[in-house]
Amino acid sequence: MLSLVATIKTINEQIKQLERQIATAIREHPDGAIFLSLFKKPGSVICAAELLAEIGDCRARYPTRDTLAADAGQAAVAKESGKYKAATFRWACNKRLRGAVGTLADSTRHHNPWAQDLYATARGRGHDHPRAIRTLGRAWCRILWRCWQDGVPYDPARHRALQQHITVTIPTVSGPVLDDAATQRMAAGPRMIARQGHGLTPAAGRVEHDRMHRAPPWCEQIARPPRSRQPRRAITVWRRAEPAPAPAGIAESGAREACALVVHPVSSFSQ
Repeated sequence: MLSLVATIKTINEQIKQLERQIATAIREHPDGAIFLSLFKKPGSVICAAELLAEIGDCRARYPTRDTLAADAGQAAVAKESGKYKAATFRWACNKRLRGAVGTLADSTRHHNPWAQDLYATARGRGHDHPRAIRTLGRAWCRILWRCWQDGVPYDPARHRALQQHITVTIPTVSGPVLDDAATQRMAAGPRMIARQGHGLTPAAGRVEHDRMHRAPPWCEQIARPPRSRQPRRAITVWRRAEPAPAPAGIAESGAREACALVVHPVSSFSQ
């Protein structure tokens, strides 16, 4: 038994040494920053290195984003015969690339609001977990292909679908006003709250996230979050239940009741 433990320790040391060598190699590669930018943690180098190794640096290999999605096994195969039409699983693909893209999609759905929304929408349509991951993986293939072709790392600020999903506005008399604090909270999500210096665990971070999105005590709920086919933001409208000072950013005119918009992450109710 002791000899087996010693063997395991030796293997673990060799694995750590290989991971350090992989991390050094991908950071020195000209395209390394592109693949590393897709992951939340800077230490996530194994999957990024596998993506880089399978995709390579020859831009002519994948002239379109659909060719990359097909080789990665994220695009379905269309079968037609007479009046019969069906989309089936793609077996002929790069298996290692398919696994790496699936790992990327599965990891981002836990912290990226846009990825959470896309995954939850696919599950809401009745897709099982693997198919929902492939749906999200195909979306990431489009982003990865664009960054790879342009030679620039992934920037969430330039990801329009993500920005549209997390942007929160407050209706006023003069027009919609951007709510920076709520937008930052939507971008952070429950897992980021635990890492922003609050000293909270992930579970406590989720409780804090729900508390920040809770309606004021002087409001009553008058509308439930909409369950649209492809929701970008789920909005609950609250009405004043008793006289109280109007919240900041909400204008009152005459007998009009002040309302507050509370934005909830889609994943919290669409499962």
